[in-house]
Amino acid sequence: MRIFSIFSRGMLQELRDPLTLGLTLFTTPFFIFFFWLLWGQTPIIHVGVFLPKIHSEAIELTAKNFDGIDLKHYQTRDDLIVSIEKKEVDISILENERGPSSNPKKVQIEIQNHKGSERNDRVVYLLSDSIKNEILDANDTQIIVKSKMQQDPKKNSEFKNFVPGFLVFSIIMIVFSTTMMLAFEIESNLIFRYKISNTSVHEYLIGSGSIQFLNAAVSILISITLTHFLGFAFYGNFLLVFLTCLLGALSMIGLGLLLASFHKNSSQAFLGSSFVMFLLLLFSGILFPKPNLTIRLGESLFFNLFDLLPTSILKQVIDGILLQKESIIEIKEGLFMLLVSSLFYFTLGILFFRRVFQKGGET
Repeated sequence: MRIFSIFSRGMLQELRDPLTLGLTLFTTPFFIFFFWLLWGQTPIIHVGVFLPKIHSEAIELTAKNFDGIDLKHYQTRDDLIVSIEKKEVDISILENERGPSSNPKKVQIEIQNHKGSERNDRVVYLLSDSIKNEILDANDTQIIVKSKMQQDPKKNSEFKNFVPGFLVFSIIMIVFSTTMMLAFEIESNLIFRYKISNTSVHEYLIGSGSIQFLNAAVSILISITLTHFLGFAFYGNFLLVFLTCLLGALSMIGLGLLLASFHKNSSQAFLGSSFVMFLLLLFSGILFPKPNLTIRLGESLFFNLFDLLPTSILKQVIDGILLQKESIIEIKEGLFMLLVSSLFYFTLGILFFRRVFQKGGET
């Protein structure tokens, strides 16, 4: 009953300060949307198709799954060629005409990128791969690709490469809200009131921690949903990413508990939590390249010290899920390391904050 009382009182306090609550929940979605406006929007790619002798279901499916493809089927070769000459088609797919000396059983399908952009190259690769998968006898068909292919066609766009980092950033925001909430309760002597009312430290931490965990869940859900509507394909991993982020949120709540244990008022908590958040952004490879500080424990045993940060581990796991499309079996080691890291920071935060609670809020 006391846990629910602490939780409800904390939620009421959160709702009384809608600006702080809004910044906690919507800062990351704002940056996601702003970044998408600058780099995420892409022009429509016009694809012209004339394939009278093979099925085009695979091409249709690829066009639906890739952002910004306008697929148009032409009734004749001449109609498609005219559209190419008028520069109405960015990518063309057609079956080549065969001369008398050509192998009558050999079919040549030409896919050409007329604009030469790297994004078009990725589409050309996906379409050619779809055609190969659709054809039953690949030995009788030759796919001719006329494109620069300057980079890995499977590489994501600029916006998509930063999506995992933004999701980790939504977790980091919980450090700020946790530290500020607990520092306010220390400063206002609410901690002392809980102590003299025989409220245990476990009841207080469960009630207060649940508020921050709920904030984390809502912020993560908003961020993931927004990136989905802005065109990021999760390929069925929506729930896995959400649960992984929630696991990482435990470490941020624990870190907030730890920081609040050393701050006497809200002003100190604001500066301290902001500084720690900046360090996590700087050293975890989220928005900046991760620095390398190698620690050697032997000739064959060494590691980067910054890889131990919970946000670094979370970023690595989400990268594996979203960018490398790894299965849960392939990321099980990363998930285990994230679990160990989250429990470590959460336990450390509880141990330090317990001392503050037992002293009645005196840091």
